[in-house]
Amino acid sequence: MALNLYQRAFGGQIVDVQYYRDLPEDSGLVVSEEDKDLILFSRLIWPDGRELLCADIIGPVERGNNMYVSVQTESTSEVNKAWLNLREGGKIHMDLMTSFFATLHGSLQDKFGINWMFTVPKEPFREYP
Repeated sequence: MALNLYQRAFGGQIVDVQYYRDLPEDSGLVVSEEDKDLILFSRLIWPDGRELLCADIIGPVERGNNMYVSVQTESTSEVNKAWLNLREGGKIHMDLMTSFFATLHGSLQDKFGINWMFTVPKEPFREYP
């Protein structure tokens, strides 16, 4: 399950897992038998209180290139831990490296087809005027 991989990558605790099978009959959403064990809603809470909300899509799944989940932190160890876990069975788009704006920056697609971007900025981002 992807959520277990994300827990290994980021630490924290998985809470509030609800499945499509748990939908009330009057929800108006038709769910096939094969999709009933997919996750409707879940939360992964990091030790520092940040949260990652996750859900499975019902129906046919296509691996896409239309978005990234972007994680920015000041912790190089947090990025390295997540990177090592998420790259297993995945595909690296841009290896972790120093750039003009970051101490570390890189992107990859995990084995579930989710694109991730990690940034440890050299200095905090400035607010837009």
